[in-house]
Amino acid sequence: MVPEQSLGAFGSQPVILMSVVHPGVTSAPDAAFVAAMFDLTPAEGRVAALLAGGQPLDRIAEALGVTINTIRVHIVHAMRKTRTHRQSDLVALVLRMGCG
Repeated sequence: MVPEQSLGAFGSQPVILMSVVHPGVTSAPDAAFVAAMFDLTPAEGRVAALLAGGQPLDRIAEALGVTINTIRVHIVHAMRKTRTHRQSDLVALVLRMGCG
C-alpha cells in the first residue's frame, strides 16, 4: 500500500491508520511505509527500514552507495523526528508500529 495513492479514496485528511500484522509472519519493513508513517525523507525511511530488518550499518551504507557517516546522519534525523533517543528505540518503534 502506497499512502499517497490510497489515502485519496478515504478523503483528503487521514484520521487513523490501522495496520494488521500477523505475529508469526516477519518481513523486512517497507521503506516507503516507514517514511510515510513517521514523516521521514525517503532516505531516512530506507535506513530505518533496513535497520529494523536487522542490517548492520556497513551493509546499509554499501547497499545505498553512501558512507557510514551518511547513514549515521540519517539515523540521527530519523531519531529526532520519531523522538527516540537510541538506535534500538528507533528499531523497536518501527517494528511496533507494524511497519515490518
